[in-house]
Amino acid sequence: FGQGSVRDGDPVIITEGVADAITVQQAGYASISPVTTRFSRDQQANLLTLLDEHAVPEVYVLQDAERPTVACDDAGELDIEQFGPGINGAIETATFLTENGVDARVNTPPRVGLRKVDVDDYLRDGWGSLGALLRSAKPPTQHPAYTESNNSDRSVAPSDLELSSVPPTTDAQSSLFSLDITGVAGISTDY
Repeated sequence: FGQGSVRDGDPVIITEGVADAITVQQAGYASISPVTTRFSRDQQANLLTLLDEHAVPEVYVLQDAERPTVACDDAGELDIEQFGPGINGAIETATFLTENGVDARVNTPPRVGLRKVDVDDYLRDGWGSLGALLRSAKPPTQHPAYTESNNSDRSVAPSDLELSSVPPTTDAQSSLFSLDITGVAGISTDY
């Protein structure tokens, strides 16, 4: 969506959704969207051609800010994904562009509490400016999701863990109570 908004020599903003792209276009920027969390391999090649044809100097991938997902698998193991498919798709797109000579950067709007925030919400509700999101965007290799998205298939063997970093427990208290979940869930422990 939005390929017609791309102008020669101007930056392009890639958003996750169509509403986001429309809002960014109304703010005066060229904006396109894969209409999902990521471009397919074929779409990536087409994207690169489009950017090259218009001599686009830089690309900003502004993805939705989603809360981490928490699930319990069949074995009863807790699985917490700090970064969802949207930001992982943004990192994949930006990395592909960077590897092909395009100056690409990634960012998400700030998320308050457990609410999902997309670029449309951020701009329409007056939470901040598009310029602030663009100025604070980072190359994909500097985004916190980069290593997670590239190492998601690697598992850590128990022997690789440093036991000295695990706080000692008593029979009366589990290590779980020593964890700070604020960084994972985005809420305080007394929420």
